[in-house]
Amino acid sequence: MWLGPAKWRPYSDQLAPRGVNHFYPMFWRFDDDFGTGYNGDWGAHHLDIAQWGLNMDKSGPVKVIRSDEPYSKDLFHGGRRQFGMKFLFANGVELYHGPFNVWGTVFYGTDGIVAVNRGKIAVWTGTGPVKPNAEIRKQVEGVTFMKDKILAESVGKDYGTDATVKKDNRLDSVLKKLKAHFNLDKAPEKLYYSENQVKNFIDCVETREAPISSAETGARSAILCQLCNMSYIYDTGFDWDPVKNDFANGTGKGISLKRDFCRNGWEVIV
Repeated sequence: MWLGPAKWRPYSDQLAPRGVNHFYPMFWRFDDDFGTGYNGDWGAHHLDIAQWGLNMDKSGPVKVIRSDEPYSKDLFHGGRRQFGMKFLFANGVELYHGPFNVWGTVFYGTDGIVAVNRGKIAVWTGTGPVKPNAEIRKQVEGVTFMKDKILAESVGKDYGTDATVKKDNRLDSVLKKLKAHFNLDKAPEKLYYSENQVKNFIDCVETREAPISSAETGARSAILCQLCNMSYIYDTGFDWDPVKNDFANGTGKGISLKRDFCRNGWEVIV
C-alpha cells in the first residue's frame, strides 16, 4: 500500500530520539517494562493528596485489597481492572481508588466531606459518617449530595500547576469563607504553604530547607501508585509492611518489587 512520498527531514533530525510517547501516546503507561498504569501519572497527584490529608507521608498502607469492579474493555488496558482496589491503613482508614471524575481526592469524615482537585473544592458539614457507594460518589461528583449540608463549593476552572494564575475569583472567595468558618488562623497545626511547587523547590535549594514535597514524600506517593498498579496487573491483594517497604505475612508471592533487567547488575543499598 502506497502512503505517498516520504517527508524529507534533515539527517540530524532523523537521528534525534523521538520517544515512545510520540509513537504510542499514553499507551506507554501500560507497558509493564517501564510503565505503572494510569495511576502512575494521576496517582502521583491524587493518591499523594490523600496520603497527605491522612498525615501518612512517612508511612503507608498495611493492606492492598483486590478490586471486584468490572474488567476494562479498553484494549489499551489489556483487559485489566482500572479502578476499585483499596488501601487499608493501620489507623483503620480505607482508601478507595476510583475512576476519573471531577474530584481528584474525596475525604469522607465522621461528620463531613471534603472534595478537592486543582482549582476545585467542596465541603459538606453535619452529614454524619457516610459510607460511600457508587450512587453517593456520583452525587458528590455532581455536588448534589445533601445540598443543604454544603458549606461552600467551587467547581471552577483548573488553575494548572501555578495557583497564582487566577482564571476566576470563585475559588478565592470559597477558601476565604472556609478559612473564616473553621477559624484556620488559630488552628493548632499549620500546614506547609506553597502556591508553586517549582518555585518552592528552587527557593529551598537556596535556603536548604525541606520543600513541600520532599524526596521521602515523593517516594511514598510513588509507592502507592505502584502498589495500586500491581494489584491490577496481578489481579490480587496482599499485605504490606510500610516500614520495610515489602510484602508482609507471606503474601505477594510471585510479584517482583524490582526489574532486574533494568539494573544491569547494579544494586541500590540504603
